Amino acid sequence: MKPVLFFDLDGTLTDSAPGIFAAIRYAQRQARLRALDEAELRSCVGPPLNESFIRLWGVGREEAEHLLEVYRIYYRATGIFENAPYPGIRETLEALSEKAELRVCSAKPTEMIRTVLTHFDLSRFFSSVSGAALHGTFPGKGVFLRASREPGRPALMIGDRQDDMTGARDAGIPGAGVLWGYGSREELLKSGAAYLVKRPDELPKLVDTLFH
Repeated sequence: MKPVLFFDLDGTLTDSAPGIFAAIRYAQRQARLRALDEAELRSCVGPPLNESFIRLWGVGREEAEHLLEVYRIYYRATGIFENAPYPGIRETLEALSEKAELRVCSAKPTEMIRTVLTHFDLSRFFSSVSGAALHGTFPGKGVFLRASREPGRPALMIGDRQDDMTGARDAGIPGAGVLWGYGSREELLKSGAAYLVKRPDELPKLVDTLFH
């Protein structure tokens, strides 16, 4: 039985920061809120955006949901394509698809995940996609991982941020933190990463070591 590899999207498969940053700035200007600095913008990539807006701007949940809708005006039209797969990702997925079943587990809305994967010709590598709804509270990656994994079947969560590693822990599977994304080594280790990977081409060797 092949293992299952769950991949985060933003910061793991694709470098999506330019489009996300531009869409956040668009929402900020429309709402006349303070501009976020680079570190604050980077902290938004990965976790649910409405939670980031509450944390950074001190707005209520209703206003955060409104800001998210404004953000999506820019993001759907332009920002989602201001994005690119990381160098070596496509070759890595090709190699991994022979060793494991690949799935996506992301806090991004499912329809947007599918748009990105299709646009960059990555959807062919993945058997399923688990993402957020367009509206409402994101339940956390642990919920998706528990619902998706099969008892007794080995699995690994691969991502670049704290919520990837805590989600893996909550689902009872190991997490591999990637260092080419938006989370730091310290963040990944503190949140429970069992493994750290510096480059995409290191992932097939890690999978061989763990599961073969």
